[in-house]
Amino acid sequence: MKKLITLYLAFFSAIATAQEIKCEGLRKISAPYPPYPLPEQVREYLPGTSYMHIFVEGYVVVEFTVEKTGYVSDVKVIESENKPIRDRTNISFDGFLEKSVVPVVSKWQFEAQAQPCIHKQKFSYFLSPNA
Repeated sequence: MKKLITLYLAFFSAIATAQEIKCEGLRKISAPYPPYPLPEQVREYLPGTSYMHIFVEGYVVVEFTVEKTGYVSDVKVIESENKPIRDRTNISFDGFLEKSVVPVVSKWQFEAQAQPCIHKQKFSYFLSPNA
């Protein structure tokens, strides 16, 4: 019986700690839009080609915690699409756009909150028709 109670308590505490509090009314202090990835961020995608020949469109959805202090933590990509345009290299571009999004969002700051909360943000990248 004692083992069953211990398992039940462990399960219950895991559920309680997994509760998400959605952010409402966030006010940005510093939250620049992440730029298109720079050449030094994406060297692994460049073997056999040049940065000038890589055209990737798509989007990145990140989820992160806004702490009581307003600083961001636990940034993670929850969805993304990296679609190469005019790709002749047969290179996988999975993770390409995330290279600039995650580091920039990690430095965002909001006004202080009463309690930590979870926020999601989508970033889209499209090339101009002249690319």
